[in-house]
Amino acid sequence: AMSTYSGFPWGVAAKISRGAEIGKHGLMWQCPTCRTARPVPRTKTPVRCACGHSLSSVNEVRVVDASPPPQSPDWVPLIVGSDVTRYRSDASRYIRLGVPGLRYKQLDPGATKLLVRKTGVGIQAAMDTSGAHTVQTVFDVTAAGQASDEILYFLLGVLNSRPLQAFHLRRSGDLEWRSHPYVTPKLIMRLPIPDPMDSPRLSAMIAELAREMSETPSSQVDGRLDSLVADLFGIGSDGVSWSRQVLASAQQLRAISQLLDSPEEAPLGS
Repeated sequence: AMSTYSGFPWGVAAKISRGAEIGKHGLMWQCPTCRTARPVPRTKTPVRCACGHSLSSVNEVRVVDASPPPQSPDWVPLIVGSDVTRYRSDASRYIRLGVPGLRYKQLDPGATKLLVRKTGVGIQAAMDTSGAHTVQTVFDVTAAGQASDEILYFLLGVLNSRPLQAFHLRRSGDLEWRSHPYVTPKLIMRLPIPDPMDSPRLSAMIAELAREMSETPSSQVDGRLDSLVADLFGIGSDGVSWSRQVLASAQQLRAISQLLDSPEEAPLGS
């Protein structure tokens, strides 16, 4: 039986943070006096800036754009939730840098990040090595302490595997996903991911194949990853069959039906 507890050393080997506190449309109210920007109030009623100036919709500015001014160093790539799918992340927008009041949350532009999408069906994770910024509906997982980026590829392979997806589907208690539960850092850290140091050879193989899936997706590699993760969980080939049965109960949902493509026969996402 698959463990229901996490053995992964969160905080020691990897840490989770969230992206910039802004929506994908990037609308803010910016003070004409001190230039400080703030998120648009839900009620859109006038508010007072810390400097005393009254702000309303006439002060609205857009700090996120799909096509920023050409050759402008102030605009850098931005990944929003819908940009993150299983093993893929492509920045569809740009965010303007240097806006006072906007909490960017970018720690290290050169860091390799494992991105996990907050919304959508199931768990969707992808690697980003571009240094793009992210919004708050994307969680950034980075290596901590002395851990290398291999720990992130290990997590990528486990999170995207069918056994883990099936466990998540079962634990959510709603196989029809009527409520579309959000993925949260707490949920991620509660997933029963074993400590990779307990099975170093197996974990290294999972990381290697997950890296391969990131660079050149293959249905054969995808299926092999499922088998390795099932072995990691101690549930073997029976566990792979169980995971496909669980996923079949939610196959009307597009994100789940892609997971049901036969790893041996169909290309990923066909």
